[in-house]
Amino acid sequence: MKIVRKAVAVVTRPRDQATEVLVFRHPLAGVQIPKGTVENEETIDAATLRELEEESGLVLNGAPQFIGAWQRAVGGGPIEDGPLEINEWHIGILKPNVQLPDQWTHDATGSSAEEGLSSNSIGSASTKTSQKICTLSSRKPQK
Repeated sequence: MKIVRKAVAVVTRPRDQATEVLVFRHPLAGVQIPKGTVENEETIDAATLRELEEESGLVLNGAPQFIGAWQRAVGGGPIEDGPLEINEWHIGILKPNVQLPDQWTHDATGSSAEEGLSSNSIGSASTKTSQKICTLSSRKPQK
């Protein structure tokens, strides 16, 4: 079975006794974290930073701290209707050393699948631009 490497960029920051994680609302797929496929000849570190920039606009220096990987069998191709393959997700933590705003808008790059899509804070879709509302959100741990 084919193995497709994936990179996940988990951007965190501390705030008020909680840890915030960067998320964005995709107009079709809902709330997500920056992630995507590792390209041929690309390292997982490089893919993690590239996906972060493409999906959020953030350019961070330094290597992600990898906390693990997991595998999932899915149908191949953009809509997962092809032969089964293994997606191997590598999860990296990034802690920016700069102050980030609580929310911003970014025009997505790097994927023709998202061309023409936009998202906003209430999740309505438009076909004018490829914007994503990026939000740092937190949830205090359950006791």
